[in-house]
Amino acid sequence: MYLILKGVILSIMKRAIKTYLIAIASMAMIGCGEDRSHEFYELTKENQWTYNTMKEAYLWADSIKSLNQRDYFATPSRFFDNLLYKSDNASFVSSTENTVGYGFSFSLMRDPLGIEPARVYALVEYVDPSSVAASAGLERGMWISAINGRNINMGTGSALKSGDAITMTANLISYDDDAEAYVWNELPPIDMQAATATTISPLPVTSIVSDNSGKIGYILCNSFDADATIEDIHNTLSAFDSEGVTAIVLDLRYFSGTSITNAAAVASSFVPADKQGAVFCTLYKDLKFETKENVLFSQTAINVADKPLYIITTAKTTGMASAFIKALRLVRGTSNLRIVGQTAKVTDIATESIESPYDFTINPATSIIADANGEILTATTPDYELSEYGDSKHIYPLGNKQEYLLYNIAYIIANGTLPADL
Repeated sequence: MYLILKGVILSIMKRAIKTYLIAIASMAMIGCGEDRSHEFYELTKENQWTYNTMKEAYLWADSIKSLNQRDYFATPSRFFDNLLYKSDNASFVSSTENTVGYGFSFSLMRDPLGIEPARVYALVEYVDPSSVAASAGLERGMWISAINGRNINMGTGSALKSGDAITMTANLISYDDDAEAYVWNELPPIDMQAATATTISPLPVTSIVSDNSGKIGYILCNSFDADATIEDIHNTLSAFDSEGVTAIVLDLRYFSGTSITNAAAVASSFVPADKQGAVFCTLYKDLKFETKENVLFSQTAINVADKPLYIITTAKTTGMASAFIKALRLVRGTSNLRIVGQTAKVTDIATESIESPYDFTINPATSIIADANGEILTATTPDYELSEYGDSKHIYPLGNKQEYLLYNIAYIIANGTLPADL
């Protein structure tokens, strides 16, 4: 009880001291009849810049509340958040440095074998090839059962995002012929170094798989944001064409890209040449929909509009994926464009990345995204609804023909429908 009370008292004292210092600083700026506003500006210049920029660029600029001097002493991140409209879930502030992380994604699931129904595992879904996780030997399809000797549960999965150096207990599922059942096989411990600055690879996997009906070109794309990604995709599509690929799979299951212009540039390779230069999407620059700007498909020599396109989305798909899909669907229709997977999260607010003169970048909402017809974006229901966990006992590498979603797409291409025994 003493320790709890002591902690509470210390917390109250820290808040009181902070409030006192802010008050003293504020009074000092106006005290003694001397103009010391330059000192206030020097102490709060980052937030002054943010406020002025938001008043100019923010979609909800008119809703920014009145501020007092004390507000300007908040951290840049908290100050930015305090300016946001209550329904704004799109705007964010980020460091100009790369994101720190292990470089892998996972989902928490209860024992898929049913041996211990209450036991929780973290299924490794994706490992970035340049990450700490890849260096440690972590691979897609592994199941993490413990961290630093403590079992995973639904409440402690966040430990995998802590950033600390950790030791993980990992397992694989295999079929035991003698037992005629699937069993767990524990792997040697995986020692993960502390999280480091990392940049997600925008185009980590490309492959060509053979199918009864021809060759399928596969691209796993996590983002369109890097300008080099456009060139990489064009080079990949050109190679597909040279190899006689007859259908293309664009996997956006982990996609989070936010660049609209780059999304339009990539989409341009998938529309007929006479549609290049047409409207990709419409951006309404104000809440009354009175000012708009059209984003156009670009001109490109790489064109694969004649090949059936299959796009994979999941509930984790975010960013400009919804605008990208809607633009292609309006131009290509549904005859040679199919969406496979789960309904992606709709992003109907566009943000603009504005780098500050300091060590952070603000990304305020600046416009509402509509399609080429001016209609606000809505969710696109997949033509074939499938969960990538549909066969969690068999998690194959992305781009491998046996991988669950790619396998089923190959079946659709060959047979025109999903397997009856799915």
